Amino acid sequence: MQLTKQDAEAEAIRRWYELPEDLRQTPDDAEAFAAHIAPSLDFPSILEREKLLGAWLMRELFRSRQAEKNAEAKTRAA
Repeated sequence: MQLTKQDAEAEAIRRWYELPEDLRQTPDDAEAFAAHIAPSLDFPSILEREKLLGAWLMRELFRSRQAEKNAEAKTRAA
């Protein structure tokens, strides 16, 4: 079944968070996982599927790191 790009992104991120935390720490982890799941996610894209998945996962990695930093800053400020 073909997914929409939005559904594929949501599924990739869901699977990413199912990994143990120690396996989702670096951009290399994101790229490796993207290569692993790319064959199982069918969605339309003019870009190479693996690279797009990796970009989504890296963006999520950086977002989560920023959220952690923001939470730490709030804790220190309180």
